[in-house]
Amino acid sequence: MKIPDLKKIALISILILTIIGLNAIAPSESTIPQRFLASFIIMLGCIPTFFHIWKKETGIPFLPLFGAIYGVYYGLPVFILKDYTVIQWVSPPSGDSLVTALLLATIGLVMLFFAYYKIPGKSVAKLVPKVSIYWSVAKAKFWAVILGVLGLIFSYLLLSIKIPAQLAQIVLFLSELLVISIGILFILQLQGRLHKAGKILLWMVFLPLSFLVKLGTSSIAHVLAIIIFLLLSYWYFRKKIPWKLALVAVLLFIFFSSAKTEFRSLTAKDEAYLGKNPVERSILFTKLAFTNKEVFAKGYRLGVNRISHNLLTFAYVAETTPEIIPYWMGKSYSAILWAPIPRIIFPWKPAITLGQEFGHRYGFLYPTDYLTSYNLPQLVEMYVNFGVMGVMIGMFIMGIIYRSLYEMFCHPGAGEGGLIIGLFIFTRISIIESDFATVFGNIGYYIILLVIVNNLIKRDDKGRA
Repeated sequence: MKIPDLKKIALISILILTIIGLNAIAPSESTIPQRFLASFIIMLGCIPTFFHIWKKETGIPFLPLFGAIYGVYYGLPVFILKDYTVIQWVSPPSGDSLVTALLLATIGLVMLFFAYYKIPGKSVAKLVPKVSIYWSVAKAKFWAVILGVLGLIFSYLLLSIKIPAQLAQIVLFLSELLVISIGILFILQLQGRLHKAGKILLWMVFLPLSFLVKLGTSSIAHVLAIIIFLLLSYWYFRKKIPWKLALVAVLLFIFFSSAKTEFRSLTAKDEAYLGKNPVERSILFTKLAFTNKEVFAKGYRLGVNRISHNLLTFAYVAETTPEIIPYWMGKSYSAILWAPIPRIIFPWKPAITLGQEFGHRYGFLYPTDYLTSYNLPQLVEMYVNFGVMGVMIGMFIMGIIYRSLYEMFCHPGAGEGGLIIGLFIFTRISIIESDFATVFGNIGYYIILLVIVNNLIKRDDKGRA
C-alpha cells in the first residue's frame, strides 16, 4: 500500500473517531436527528481540508479554514451544550427548530461547496482579473519597518483619542499597516529571507505590541485574526497544519474569555479606567484573567456560549420567521450600497447598526438597550431576509465570491504581493458570525491599500530581487 493511501486512511479514521467521541460525550438533551445533522456538518466542513491535502493544492488554505469554522459554529454546539438558551429573557428554541437550523446549515454548506468546486466555480478562473506582484527583498524589509511603526502610531491614536467621524475610517485603515508589516516580515521569514534583526523586530516588537493594542479594545477576535493570518501563511509555505499555533489560539480564546465581561464593565463605567491608554487597558485585561481562580473553567463556559451563538440564533429565528416576525426582504443588505463610500466624502453616511436592529427586532436586546450589538451571522441573515431560498441562493453566491477571490490572488503567478493580499482578505472574510455588509463593505478599500503597499516594495521586473 502506498504512503498517500495510508495518509488518507489515517485522516478518515481520525475524523470518524472524533465524530464517535463527540456523540459519546453529547448531553442527553440532544436528539438523534440533531446529532446526525451536526455530525454531517462537521464531516462536510472537513472536506476542503481533505481536498487540500490529497490533491496537494498549493494555494492559500482558506476553504479548509472556512469549513473548520463552519463546523465549529453550526455542528459542535450540539455536542457540548446542555441547554439551548439564547438569552435569559428569550424562550429557548424548540428541538424541532434546532433540527431545522441544522438542516438549513447543511444545505447551505452543500450549495456553497457546489458553487466553489463545480458550477460556476471552475469557470471563474477565466473571468476574474489576476493580481501579480513580486517583491524586492530589500524594499520589503525597509518598508515593513516603516509600515509597522506607522501602523502602531495609528492603532494607538485610534484607541487613545477621539477622532472626528469623517477621519475615523481612514485612521482605521491605516492602523492595519501594522498587520500588513507583520505579514511581510513573516512571509520573508518563511521564505528564508529575513535576517536576525528582522526576526527580533517581528517576534519581540511588532507582534507583542499588536496584541497589546488589540487586547485594549477587549476584542479577542482582533488577536485571533492576526493568529489566523499567521496560521494560513505557515500552512501555505510549509504545507502542513500548524497545530501548535492553532492550540495557542484556542487557549488564548478561553483564557481571555474568562475576564472579558468584567473588563468591559470596568473600562466602561469605572472612572479610574476610562482614561487609560490601550497598553494599560490590555495589561488590566491580562491581570483580570490571571487573577481569576476559575480562568479556564469560566473561559470554557463563556467560549462555548460564544461559538453556540450562530446555531442557537438561527434556531430561534427559524422558529419565529415568518410566522411571528416577517422576512426582512433584503433590508439588511442595503447597507452594502453605501458602506464602501468614505465618510469624508459622504459625511452623513448612516452607521451600520444591524447588530442593534436585529437584536431589537427579535427581542435579543432590552428595548432600552441602545449600546449592545447582537451579531447577525451571514447564514442567519440570508434566512431572516428571504427564508429557505435565501439560504440556498445566498450560500451559492458566497461560493462564487470565495472562488473569485481565490482565483484573483492564489494563482501560480500571484507573487508575494498577491499572496499577502489574499491572506489579508481571507482572514477578514472568515468572520462568518458578522453580517455581510460589516464583513464585505470595506474589502475594496483593503485591496486598494494593499496594492499601494505592494507597489512600494515590488521588484522592477520578475528577474531581479
